[in-house]
Parts: sequence; C-alpha cells; structure tokens
Amino acid sequence: MFLKTNILFVDDNEDLLKIAIQLLIRFNSSFHFETGNSGEEALRLLSKNRYDIIVSDYQMPGMDGLQLLKQIRENKDETPFIMFTGKGRESVAMQALNLGADYYLMKENQGIDSLYAELNHIIQKVVNEKRNEKELMFKNSLTQVLLDALPCVALVLNSDRTIIFSNQEGKSFGAFPGKNCYSTWGQRPENPCPWCLAPKALKTGKPQSVVVDAVGSVWDAYWIPLTKDIYLHYAFDITNQQKNLQIPIEAIVDLEKRVQKLIEIKGLENYFNRNEKPIIYPY
Repeated sequence: MFLKTNILFVDDNEDLLKIAIQLLIRFNSSFHFETGNSGEEALRLLSKNRYDIIVSDYQMPGMDGLQLLKQIRENKDETPFIMFTGKGRESVAMQALNLGADYYLMKENQGIDSLYAELNHIIQKVVNEKRNEKELMFKNSLTQVLLDALPCVALVLNSDRTIIFSNQEGKSFGAFPGKNCYSTWGQRPENPCPWCLAPKALKTGKPQSVVVDAVGSVWDAYWIPLTKDIYLHYAFDITNQQKNLQIPIEAIVDLEKRVQKLIEIKGLENYFNRNEKPIIYPY
C-alpha cells in the first residue's frame, strides 16, 4: 500500500493545472493535490496545511515562483520544492537552487506526456528522499533517548570501534560520537582494550559478556551485535560489589526491555540473549 503524497501545485493557468493533475494521477494514484493560482494563495494554503511537496511554475503575475520560494524558506518551511522553468531560463533554475529548491524541471520542447512522466519521477524521488531523511532523524533521536535511559555507560559503535551514539554516562568519560571507545572510556591512546569482545560478537552474531577490572573500576560489560558491522556496548560499574555478584534481576529485566526496543528500532532480529554465563577476565 502506497503512502498518500499531498502536493501543492501552484500555477496561474487553471487549464494547465487541470491537465497536469490528470496526467500525474494517471501515473501515480497516491498523489493528492491542492492547487493555488498565485504565490500569495500558495502562502495562504501553506499557513493552514502541511504538504509533502510543492510544485510551482516560475512565471506568474504578482509574486513569481522565485519570490514564493524565498518567502517559504524565510518562513522556516523546509517543504520540498520543485520549480518549473521555461526553456532558456537556466539562470532562474540556478537562482531557485540557491534559494533552497530541491529540484527544477525545464519545460523544454518535449511532448506533454513525457514532461509529466518526468515530473512524476522527480516528485517521487524528492518525497522519498525527504521521508527517508525524516525517518533517519527520528530513529537517531529515539536511539539517543533510549541510550540515555540506560542506567550505565552505553555506546553504539562501528566495527572499527568508532562511536556513533553515546549516552550521558558515556560522555562523562569523554566517549563522544566520532571518537573511539578505547582512547576515551578505555583510556588506551593507541590500541583497543585486550578484553574487548566486539570482534567476536560481530563475527558470531551473538552477544558477548565479560567482567573486567579496568580504569580503576570493575565492569560487567556486554557487546550486542545490531548489524554485521554495528554493535551496542554497555557496562555496569560493579566496583562496590563482588565480581561474581549478579546485577539485581529487576535491573536486568528493565535493561533487556530497553535494549530490545533499541534493536527493534534498527529493524533487526532479537539478538539479545543473556543466558550465556559471563566470562571473568581479570586485567
């Protein structure tokens, strides 16, 4: 099932608007249109409604397409914008891109069917890119929220141990995104920690765990593969407990729920399994 795409189409020529909408709906039945006959009317519609994309003619009486685009961006509206420009108006196309247009389409000497087939393709491309961008931003934001909710140091890393996400506990050790874990949290400037089980976790696709005495504390540490080259690493400071003392069951259940939610966000299978007995690695 296709998501409905809400399109604001702006053109002062009502006959061309009707033809354009008929052809575009023929290409894609998920398109839903509202129309404006001027830049001013488009701004009124934008003040009341949200659209997935705006398609606007350039040459219109009063406010032209460039002026409309400029006002939209000054209003902090980042709705994707496609500019229609006539043949020989390359300078208009460049101005549109400089003002924040996502795409432009030249009305060259081509048949009307091929023109709107191309416009259909561009609309789908721009809308899909914007949706993917928003989805990624949402996932990143939710990932950060979930990491910050974990009651311990927690990091999401690439296979080369570069940090992608770090929660507040991790940042307190200097483990910020873009840095690596061993030179920050691990306090080892050059080489990865010898007890690190990330390679094994990624190779086997199974969680790994170890209790280790390092950086002045005793850590109950875990590595959870999220994809073939990204993993979650978290560790409890159990310095004030005996090394083989288990974390209270309530904390484990709560943590497993949070980590499982993190894995679901990534769209992965449930790799999380703490049934394996931790390895004791004194260092």
